[in-house]
Amino acid sequence: MNPLRLHLQPGDVVFREGDASGSAFLIEEGAIEVHVARGASSLRLSLLGPGDLVGEMAAIDDSLRTATATALTE
Repeated sequence: MNPLRLHLQPGDVVFREGDASGSAFLIEEGAIEVHVARGASSLRLSLLGPGDLVGEMAAIDDSLRTATATALTE
């Protein structure tokens, strides 16, 4: 199986809170912010970088995404 590679720009959304799962992502470079909506603002849960995995728990237990993951410039 060939892995899918995504090349994201700052602000690109990897997945949104409530989306169906099905895959996890290994960050090779750059940063991903994991956050949840709180009214008109959002709350950062995590900042992930090279070598980190994101989305693996929802993929493992086949649940809906509990947060949103967005590419950053950091």
